[in-house]
Amino acid sequence: MSYSPAQVDGLKATVGVYNLFDETYASHGSRLNPANATATDFEMGRNIKTSLTYQF
Repeated sequence: MSYSPAQVDGLKATVGVYNLFDETYASHGSRLNPANATATDFEMGRNIKTSLTYQF
């Protein structure tokens, strides 16, 4: 989600929530050893990202 206030030209605020429900998962490329399920490299849990940019 992003917001650009009309009062400041070029300013943009962005917020994102990844893995909102905090599910445990592993991407196909992050498996260390497919034969051993305990060696799987799981992805991050819930993650929140914010940024503020100004373009001139």
